[in-house]
Amino acid sequence: MSTKNGGRSAFREYGPIVLFAAVTIGGMIFIWTAKLAAWSTFVEVTAIPKF
Repeated sequence: MSTKNGGRSAFREYGPIVLFAAVTIGGMIFIWTAKLAAWSTFVEVTAIPKF
């Protein structure tokens, strides 16, 4: 088995969960920061997620 194929297999196996975890943690950090900064609900819920 080639090293190139082994890397591709690992990416296909772990890529989705790594992406999910990164987006989830990023969202948690965003919500936490928005709450601590006392942003308005409009900014938190409506304006920012549209980007």
